[in-house]
This record gives sequence, C-alpha cells and structure tokens, in this order.
Amino acid sequence: SITIPDSVAEIGGRAFQYCYSLTSITIPDSVTSIGQEAFYGCESLTSITIPDSVTSIGASAFDECNGLKLLVVPDRLSIDNDLGINEHTKIITHSDLNSHMTGLDLKDHYSLQQQSMIYQLLHTDSPTITQFENLFPFIAPEDFKIIIRKLPEDKIPPDVLNIHRNLDMQTWNQITKFLTFSDIAATRASATEMFHGDIDDSLAKLK
Repeated sequence: SITIPDSVAEIGGRAFQYCYSLTSITIPDSVTSIGQEAFYGCESLTSITIPDSVTSIGASAFDECNGLKLLVVPDRLSIDNDLGINEHTKIITHSDLNSHMTGLDLKDHYSLQQQSMIYQLLHTDSPTITQFENLFPFIAPEDFKIIIRKLPEDKIPPDVLNIHRNLDMQTWNQITKFLTFSDIAATRASATEMFHGDIDDSLAKLK
C-alpha cells in the first residue's frame, strides 16, 4: 500500500511498472498527470481513484492490471482505449460515486478515496475481512451499521457479521483501536470485555 506525498505533481512513466505486490495506492490532489505505463503490470491493484486534479493519463497506464476491478475518474477526464484498461474493470466518474454515496445516506463525510473503498466493498461479489478492516480507521459506527445492512448476509464474512451483531455503538471507539480482526483475537481478554454476548467461536477462528 502506498500513499503518494502531497508534494508530488506527476506520476512519471513506468513509475510503478511491475509492482506485483502493490495492492492499493492513494493519489493526492497535487498530482496533475500520470505517465505512460505508470501502473503497467500491477496485477494486485483492485481499485484506483484518480483525483480531479489529474488532467492527462499516458498510454498503457493500466495495461496488465488484471486484478483492477474499479477505476474512479474525474468527470472531465477523457478515458481512451489506449490506457490498457481490461474489460472487467468498472469505470465510474466522481459524479457517479457522489450520487451513490448520497443514496446511502451516511451520516459522516468521507474523502474521495474513502468513498471509493466503501463503494468497492458494496459492489464486490464476496467482500473480504480485509475490506472491512480497511474501513475501521475512518468509518463512523452508525455508517458501518448502514453499510452492513446494505449487504446480503451471505455476502458478509461470518466473523464480521457475528462481531457486528455483538457490538454496540458505545464500544465502537474502543474496538476500532484494534485495526484488524487478528489484533482482536490476539488481545482476546480485552476484546471479550468490550463485546456483549458470546463471540468466543468467532474470535477463536481468527487466531
């Protein structure tokens, strides 16, 4: 996972070429252009959110990004066929994303990158525990409950669903200091005091 510093104005050509293990990247508003083949072969990237500041993207920037499921782009940015985007990648504009988020009626305000993470989770056939964990650092408790309710129960990992059912609003700030479910399992004694109800089975599975 990489967060590009705000001081960067351009992602140069082949900047992340063949970074096979790169799973996520945060592009700041300071970036105005993305060079050719910038993400060529980044097969572990599942989503990329391009800020409104970007006005040009070079040829084959996303070629061989076979795992790319979601690309969020500025409304005014032209997306050409030569960018190498595979046919399984869903492309949505900032306006589309904003409309979707408005429809969710979430209580808090989220950055473009955070909105993309929420959108991708809700539109993934089988959301992973990692996707839920990635929301923990920023999601408001009431919004987490809204997101859970939007998903069919059979799409939610059983341990996430069980923990959600046994978690009340008052303890949310306590539990989110454990940024992963593995952390919760590792600190079993503390975690069980925060939950209401018996979640031993779920916690045991996370070891």
